[in-house]
Amino acid sequence: MKKGFKKGLNVLVVMLVLISVMPIGVMAKGATTETIQLSVTEGDFEYTNSPGGVSITKYTGSGGAVVIPDTLGGLTVVSIGDWAFWGCSGLTSIMLPNGVTSIGDLAFQDCSGLTSITLPNSVTDIGVQAFCHCSGLTNITIPNSVTEIGNYAFSGCSGLTSISVPNSVTTIGVSTFGECNGLKSITLPTGITTIDDYAFMSCSGLTNIAIPNSVTTIGDYAFTGCNGLTSISVPNSVTSIGVGVFSYCSELTSIIIPTGVTAISDYAFLNCTRLSSITIPDSVTIIGQQAFNNCNGLTGITIPKDVTTIGDGAFLGCISLTSIMIPEGVTAIGDKVFSDCSSLMSISVSDKNKKYISEDGILYDKTMTTLIQCPINQTSVDIPDSVTTIGNEAFWGCRILAEIIIPDNVTTISDNAFEYCTMLSSIRLSKNISHLGSNPFSRCDQLVNINVDENNVNYSSQDGVLYNKSKTTLIGFPGGKTSVTIPGSVTAIGEWAFCGCDNLTSIIIPKGVTSIGDAAFFLCQNLITLDISESVTSIGNSAGNRCPKLTKVIVRGNKTDFDYVSFEESPLVTIYGIPGTNSETYAEVHNIPFIDLKYLPSSATLQSIAITSPAVKLTYQIGEALDLSGLVVTGTYSDGTSKVETLTSDNITGFDSSATATNQVLSISIDGKTVTYTVKIVAGEEPEKGDLTGFLGQDPAGNYYLYNKADFNNSYLTYQLNPSLSGAKMYWHYLNQQCQIVALKDLTRGYMDYSAAASASLLAQMRGEAFDIDTYFGRSDAQIYEKTVTVVGIVEKNGNVFY
Repeated sequence: MKKGFKKGLNVLVVMLVLISVMPIGVMAKGATTETIQLSVTEGDFEYTNSPGGVSITKYTGSGGAVVIPDTLGGLTVVSIGDWAFWGCSGLTSIMLPNGVTSIGDLAFQDCSGLTSITLPNSVTDIGVQAFCHCSGLTNITIPNSVTEIGNYAFSGCSGLTSISVPNSVTTIGVSTFGECNGLKSITLPTGITTIDDYAFMSCSGLTNIAIPNSVTTIGDYAFTGCNGLTSISVPNSVTSIGVGVFSYCSELTSIIIPTGVTAISDYAFLNCTRLSSITIPDSVTIIGQQAFNNCNGLTGITIPKDVTTIGDGAFLGCISLTSIMIPEGVTAIGDKVFSDCSSLMSISVSDKNKKYISEDGILYDKTMTTLIQCPINQTSVDIPDSVTTIGNEAFWGCRILAEIIIPDNVTTISDNAFEYCTMLSSIRLSKNISHLGSNPFSRCDQLVNINVDENNVNYSSQDGVLYNKSKTTLIGFPGGKTSVTIPGSVTAIGEWAFCGCDNLTSIIIPKGVTSIGDAAFFLCQNLITLDISESVTSIGNSAGNRCPKLTKVIVRGNKTDFDYVSFEESPLVTIYGIPGTNSETYAEVHNIPFIDLKYLPSSATLQSIAITSPAVKLTYQIGEALDLSGLVVTGTYSDGTSKVETLTSDNITGFDSSATATNQVLSISIDGKTVTYTVKIVAGEEPEKGDLTGFLGQDPAGNYYLYNKADFNNSYLTYQLNPSLSGAKMYWHYLNQQCQIVALKDLTRGYMDYSAAASASLLAQMRGEAFDIDTYFGRSDAQIYEKTVTVVGIVEKNGNVFY
């Protein structure tokens, strides 16, 4: 009796607590204790009352193989409640009793160890995400009693290999089998009418699927990423196919669109890279944007005559497409429809089309006032004088177009008109250009000169860079230029101004500039340093995004505002700024390293070098080494500072002490800057070389000859004025085979006559003989040498000496 009273008291206390926290308005609506569901525990299960029995609300066991009893608390188990087994990774198998009619939302989600489950024929409803991410589940039998399968019910069941959906089901919900990448086969019921969005997304193991004739609608991205799917038959009952429905089905080779479909939706076959054949029925009136983008295998396609609209980039990147015909009914063609179609030689238009025309394979509007699209294989283009507008992305990706002349009648160049024209080196804008769209010359990697007619009232150019007329806004910087100096007149860097300038490693924004536009330095892939002056107050959206080498962003101002994503996908960035300012706040919010500006390493570049103190030694004897003592070189830098540079012999070129020289020029080079000074090389004291053996003569051809005293006495060796043989030389020859040259001061004025020295070798009969060279030359400009021969040797004609 006491136990029963105590238990009843506990229940009453709980009820009173619940009532005390329940909103007064709820009580006023007649809530009673009969409407409060209390969870009861029996064994490993918590449950509550439910119409017709009880519902399991939580499993508390350890997992393994679980059998759910027919009854709990004497009542029939009729449902598995929401979240009941959620995250029970230790659960390996489960058997449900025959009385269960519904499986709640997320009931078994993330039961990654679950490999099998038995569903009774009583189940009619499988809830949202009921088995989501049960990655160990390899098979499941859905009974015929089931009429509804919730969204994401089996999403992420990567181990599931096959499944059969009963005829009682009429809809495959949103992502019901999404990311079941192990699924190889599925049987769909004959009564199904709808395959919803993402239903089979990323089922990469699925190679084929039969869609029943009852299906009328296939939702957005229903089969996207099914990259094992090679073919699919869409029945004629289908009247609507969703956005991106077969996108990224990379193995899909052919498909027939049923006759009831009126639109090929946006991205429908995006990146179906092997699609080579497709049949579009006459019922189709719309081809959506990027519908066939990057369908590399598509060699030809017939656009039905009743098509009225072709969306942006519909055939972008169809590199095997060789020709295209625009039918008579087309009234709207988007941007970049045929861009990057590298095999497309021309675009043709039906003569009956009232909106468009083609000439020389280029697409125009009917009046030929707007150039819409140029096939990218064109090497040169003659734009007709009738054209006044070059359309959006009209020449996008024309990578072999080396030259183009824009007629004077053109007034408008639209967005991205010449983007990726990588062979263009210069472009001229006439005086009549009144509107330039966004980023018209981006990614033109060899473009170094944008030249604007000086009479243009809207735009101007300086050093090949595009500005507004007053040069207060820098609009476009050519991608082929390697350095930039922004004029002092500039106050704004325009949107996309430096986009894709891969040749730039450093950009300095000078004082006077107050704003940097959106995407101004977007995709500058080699940019390392961005130095922003204190005058800049705003930095636009994506200004420094996707600059993979950008490491140093210097923000010198204390009132600079950043857009939220100014340096996204630039992972190496460190911001140098003033502590406590917006630059530090931005860095903290985006987890970017921040360093106080006062610790900024100098980034100034060397402008020039000069000798500020000459070398002590400027005269050298033959054979002496270079001496840099006293030499001081000072460098001047871009920030106005100067410093003494470190010098080694590696910085010096031009020094040669092997022969005399009056004015030998030495060059000093540091970081590409050069300065010179001169030194003198004199004969000086002769180094120790051993005993003298005789004389060697060398003619201009390089032959060596031995001469003795008799040769001199017999005038076999004479010095004459003959500039054509100025290469002749005479040497002292020593025992260790070293030589020292004997010559006049002016080596260019004389030569030696070797006509009497025909022998191959001569015996040197000169021991004890002394020679005074001046005696034999008799010239006032001869240097005087006196030597005594101490060793006799034999010298061959090639210069070899033997003793």
